[in-house]
Amino acid sequence: MAKSTSCMTIDERYAYLQIQYECYCRATKPEKNCLLDEMMAVTGLTRNHLIELLQHPPKRQARQQQRHNSYAAATDAALQVLWEAQNYTGAERLQAVLWPTAQALERAGELTLTPQVRQDLQQMSVSTLHRHLRQ
Repeated sequence: MAKSTSCMTIDERYAYLQIQYECYCRATKPEKNCLLDEMMAVTGLTRNHLIELLQHPPKRQARQQQRHNSYAAATDAALQVLWEAQNYTGAERLQAVLWPTAQALERAGELTLTPQVRQDLQQMSVSTLHRHLRQ
């Protein structure tokens, strides 16, 4: 079955599964099949994953280890300048032109890059860009 087109956040998904858990526990086998079909359509999760989640009351677990800042403030500042220069484009498109734009802005005197910032900009992934641009 195809994934749902609705954009459910993880918190919304767990709230929905907590509500459905009560019905699922009381349901007979044929009713469980119908419930699983409905939950697959709503959440976009696979049948096996839903069965696994519904073995116990669904509870979202906190991160074991919080993310730490892997890039310096200078890298974030340079990233903001580059993002503005690219007219606030999305992370996927920005990542493709990030390094050439940084070089062009440095030649024009609009941006000063340290060796560490150069390295950071060259190796930054799309998901990391997305996280840093949301801040």
